[in-house]
Amino acid sequence: MDQNGIDICQRWFREFWGQGIASVVDEIAIADVKLSYPLMGCLKGREQLKTKIKSFHQCFSGSSFNPTGRFIAGDTTIVRWKVDTFYCGAFVDLPENTTGKKIHFTGISILRVVDDKIVEDVGEEDRLAIVQQINSKN
Repeated sequence: MDQNGIDICQRWFREFWGQGIASVVDEIAIADVKLSYPLMGCLKGREQLKTKIKSFHQCFSGSSFNPTGRFIAGDTTIVRWKVDTFYCGAFVDLPENTTGKKIHFTGISILRVVDDKIVEDVGEEDRLAIVQQINSKN
C-alpha cells in the first residue's frame, strides 16, 4: 500500500470513527464495504455503516480515536488505537448509562484498501474494559 492508502486509513479513523462523519463512507469506501467488530457487529454496505456510526456516536459522545503507533501498511493496513469517550446511552447489548461516564478502551483494526477505497475494516476492541468501566461505581 502506498502513502495514499495510509492517508485514506488515517482519514477513516479521524472522520468516520473519531468524528462520526457518516458521509465519509460515500467518499472513501466501496459500495459494499464490510465492517466487523464485536461491538458493532458485522455490517455490509455504506448505509449500514452510516446508520451504525451515527448510533455509536449518540451513545459514545465526544469520542477521540487516536492511533497508538504508526500505521503498518502492506496489502492491508494495521493500526492499534485508543479511545477516550463519554458513554451516555445504551449501545447494542451494553448496559444503559445516562450519566455520561468517561471511559477509555483500546483496540486494533485491519483495513483493506483497493484502488484508494476502503474495502474492509475488521477489528477488535477491549469490550471487557468497556463493560467494567460502565459498571464501576467510580
